[in-house]
Amino acid sequence: APAGRILVGAVGLGILGGGVYHVIKGIKKGFLEDLRATPGGELGRGVEILGVVGYVAKGVALAVVGGLFLTSAATADPAKAQGIDGAVETLLGAPAGPVVVILVGAGFAAYGLYSFARARYAKM
Repeated sequence: APAGRILVGAVGLGILGGGVYHVIKGIKKGFLEDLRATPGGELGRGVEILGVVGYVAKGVALAVVGGLFLTSAATADPAKAQGIDGAVETLLGAPAGPVVVILVGAGFAAYGLYSFARARYAKM
């Protein structure tokens, strides 16, 4: 399609923007605004740590996927527009890639655990 590369690029920018948003939300602890007061002490601190790690990892993964879409738009190679599996393969090929993939995987696990807390303490 004539506008295909532009559309793929726009999707890539959107995904990349979503990734940046999640990283910032994690670092600035903006996710705490989505929660009612959590219990104090170790449980509250644990939820906070899981949220930070989880949001940053989710943002990094989304940013990599957005980058793959942008690469596909720039090179006009649809095979380069991949999802999370392609992002993981790309990360594995990078220097220190296996370490990054393990960290992102641990981050996804943290996000999953945070999601249990969010289900319990989400503002309604």
